[in-house]
Amino acid sequence: MVLHTIIDPAEVMMETGGQPSEYEYLNKNGCILQCIRREDGLYLDRIISTNPQDYLNDSYRVGERLKK
Repeated sequence: MVLHTIIDPAEVMMETGGQPSEYEYLNKNGCILQCIRREDGLYLDRIISTNPQDYLNDSYRVGERLKK
């Protein structure tokens, strides 16, 4: 079976056993941001979008703390 997805196949195929995910997802201007919450704030882990301009947006840098 061929699986066409932008999400890591390990995340799609593996079961988490009902445990909550460590990721939080935000929807900003139609762009989905996968984030990790740390003690000092929310950090961007991955951008999920079909719009190429979202990946060029300076406010969405992977690894940086998100501003509110």
